Amino acid sequence: MNKMKLQKIYYDIIDSALGKCTIAVSERGLCSLRMMAESNYLKSEFPKTELVKDSMKTKKYSKVIGDYLNGKDVNLELVCDLHGTKFQKQVWQELQNIPAGQTCYYSELAKKIGKPKAFRAVATTCANNPVALVVPCHRVVPKSGGVGQYLYGSNLKKKLLELEKAC
Repeated sequence: MNKMKLQKIYYDIIDSALGKCTIAVSERGLCSLRMMAESNYLKSEFPKTELVKDSMKTKKYSKVIGDYLNGKDVNLELVCDLHGTKFQKQVWQELQNIPAGQTCYYSELAKKIGKPKAFRAVATTCANNPVALVVPCHRVVPKSGGVGQYLYGSNLKKKLLELEKAC
């Protein structure tokens, strides 16, 4: 009988000028970043893993993300461990090409990945982004104006965009 090794996910909750943030890291990299102080979602997001609260295992990620959220640096080049469909991975990769301080429309992002009619699917993929900030879905705005919706509220999205423009 071949037993599967149970993967561990290490997590921590950090404070910042923009609120609390939950960071989760696997052996391969950042696998979840949520702009909330809530670790219960990790159980449903990673049902076959052992969850371990460990600030030492998340330290490198916490430092970079904390600096970003406190306006010290907007460089969030971190190794990620993302799981998704081919389409989701294309969208997430293209999101990382949007420079800090800039935005684009959902329709523009759809064109960039070669699927110009898939702007609604792009919006859904942005909403299901497992590593907010590092995969900067907050940089995508509606063509109709404003900042649009954001999983963590449009006020936070506006603050993130302002923070990036200031740096």
